[in-house]
Amino acid sequence: MDYPLDPKKEIFKWGPVTMHLLHGDCFKGLFVDFAKKYPGYGWPKHVALWNDGRFVWLHEFDEIRAAGQKLFVDRMLPKGIREESRVLWKGVHDKLEVTEKAIDAANLSSYSNIEFIQLWKDFEALIQEFWVYACLPELSNYGSTEYLQEKLRPFIPLSEIAGVMETLTAPLGTSFYQDEEIELVRSNDLAAHQRKYFWISNGYDHIGIEPVSFFADRKKSISPDIERETLERLEQARERKESVQKQYLLPEEVMSIADAISDGILWQDTRKRDIWIYIHYRNLLLNEVVRRFGFNKQEMLTLFGHEITDLMEGKSLVLAPEARVRYGFVIDGDTGLPEMFGEYKALAYWKTYVAVEVDSSMKEFKGIVACKGKGPVKGKVRIVLNPRDTDIEQGEILVTSMTTPEYVFLMKKAGAIVTDTGGLTSHAAIVSRELGIPCLVGTRIATSVLKDGDMIEVDADKGIVRKLDK
Repeated sequence: MDYPLDPKKEIFKWGPVTMHLLHGDCFKGLFVDFAKKYPGYGWPKHVALWNDGRFVWLHEFDEIRAAGQKLFVDRMLPKGIREESRVLWKGVHDKLEVTEKAIDAANLSSYSNIEFIQLWKDFEALIQEFWVYACLPELSNYGSTEYLQEKLRPFIPLSEIAGVMETLTAPLGTSFYQDEEIELVRSNDLAAHQRKYFWISNGYDHIGIEPVSFFADRKKSISPDIERETLERLEQARERKESVQKQYLLPEEVMSIADAISDGILWQDTRKRDIWIYIHYRNLLLNEVVRRFGFNKQEMLTLFGHEITDLMEGKSLVLAPEARVRYGFVIDGDTGLPEMFGEYKALAYWKTYVAVEVDSSMKEFKGIVACKGKGPVKGKVRIVLNPRDTDIEQGEILVTSMTTPEYVFLMKKAGAIVTDTGGLTSHAAIVSRELGIPCLVGTRIATSVLKDGDMIEVDADKGIVRKLDK
């Protein structure tokens, strides 16, 4: 069998996570329009796979590092260019907001088919345009931390670089989850708060509207001093950066690299907030598609947005019946066009690229230190592959392939966090630092070595997970 990515090379994985194709569809913006907007930059060959409702995104690691580092150095590191791009992204963000408010106010059932199809097309086009600029902090992450690490080597002993990297890449602004909690504590009008943040629990496989009671219950569990505590943590992070710079005599060139990475993290966080909002409106439009044309919603969730447009316009999709349940596709970085494949290849690729064989007798393994927290933590393992299917007890060790924003409510209960994939700019790394929870990312094997109920120690000082006797 021919493999689209070299199995002998290190493979980058985003996921596996639970996802519907439609709600994750940003591929035209990422792979086609981005390359047109920024010639000479773009993503390398990409493989997407589904297995039992879980999605994973794959590249050859050396290729995505090289592509990401080139983009970071040229278009994220220079502050002026970064800010210009962010203004362009903000412009699309604003257009999305205007369209979302119009959808809220509209009586969609009164639209003619022509008018409704045009609304669907316009909204899909905005989403893809949004991703053209959102791609800048996303792709540049892959290679940016390696670039910083190389620049630190002349100044810092190798044994101390991991801790310095953790300090320097910490963002100095609040995430949208922190903003929501601060506003919730302040709020005397929970109905108004609910109208602003009803989407807070959304995910790529779940769209819902949280009721006022959801926010009322959460308000009881949040510290009334959360705003002061959050601002104090940010000030401490700023002081630690200044201390590290003075201790190691780091030049401004190095600090500007760290600042660009931190700024990119905050940009990505805002982008994630916008995704949770726009998939709510995408789902509203999809419900009207289903009502109006009599399509099966579950089938629609397995399609790209442009394929739903084609169906509404009466065009036939070139799909074998079994392909309505999508198994995977390859996107060549040169063309940006997806080449679909079926179950046989998808399972073979999953076994080759995603499945991990481990020694069951293994007693310890290593990861990247994302947050040291407060010393080694011992606790019971809770494997979470879908945050909506599994809860955790206070103090349990959250072990997962990777985290996405819908994991936050579980992460707040965790004694420590351990992931298979990710680096210092990953979601798990960022949130763990916000919470002060020990976190190791990029272990590659945590979900394969560990099982529910295992007692482990997470030593984030040394980057080691140890299995303990029960």
